[in-house]
Amino acid sequence: MELDWNLLEREIRSAAVRIAREVVSDHPGQTFYGLALEVTATAPDAADVAADEPLRLPVLGLNSEQALDRDLSDEERQLKAYDQELAADAEDGALPGLPEDEGGDGEDDDDSDGADNADDVVDTAIDDMGDEDSDTSGELVDEAADLRSDGTRPAGSEASGETGILAGDEVVLEALDAPVEEGGGFYSRRWDASSWHWCSMDLFDEDHVEAWNERLNEAAAEHGWEDTVKQYYRTLIAAVIGVRQELDRKRLHLVAFVSDEDHAEKLLQKCLTEEQLQEHFPDLVEFDAEAVG
Repeated sequence: MELDWNLLEREIRSAAVRIAREVVSDHPGQTFYGLALEVTATAPDAADVAADEPLRLPVLGLNSEQALDRDLSDEERQLKAYDQELAADAEDGALPGLPEDEGGDGEDDDDSDGADNADDVVDTAIDDMGDEDSDTSGELVDEAADLRSDGTRPAGSEASGETGILAGDEVVLEALDAPVEEGGGFYSRRWDASSWHWCSMDLFDEDHVEAWNERLNEAAAEHGWEDTVKQYYRTLIAAVIGVRQELDRKRLHLVAFVSDEDHAEKLLQKCLTEEQLQEHFPDLVEFDAEAVG
């Protein structure tokens, strides 16, 4: 059975909105600022992923200003305690035991080359998104993928179908090949979805997650991993844009994005509005403008 990418996008969007509203409703005194669909595995040899399961559904993350402050305070206390331990051991003439270097004697990890190659394939796949013809396998035609990140349609575009769906997905999913600056605001504790207070939340129950994972990997086996991973990222981008727009209508304004540290800034450019980029990641906007200029 052919994988229904539109159905996957709708289910992810619906589940993420529902969970986000429940979490926010359960914590009325907190100011939530971020929502992320966190990519957990897209490479055949990614850590802790079986060889026959290279693709997985994303998990959901949320965070509030209060939770971030609390977690940062906890980390600061831990660092201070360690500094005090260092000082005490130094007075005793001994240094505290340090973790052994996982690199051992400097020899390369047997799996490192494979992981690097897989990362290169993912990066190439995302960079090439939008360059392929409109006839590629599993073309996304859901409305969310046909809107700009600010929710507007491109001038001159025509909708098709009852829900105003555009035939192509180039608007949101044009090539992610613009050069980006190393570092930047994304690489901070504030935007690290994997360390958020509400993180790694499954979108569905275990059986439903496993069913979708199986379908994803069947698609990869049938159509090739590179083509499938391109459609996978298209679907997640469309879903998270739809989540933001729906939450906006419910007066819950969050910075919503697909979280994947290997392609972080490129994904931010596709998921966020221009206003959000200017407010939260001005360096990225300035760098992008310089690159275009």
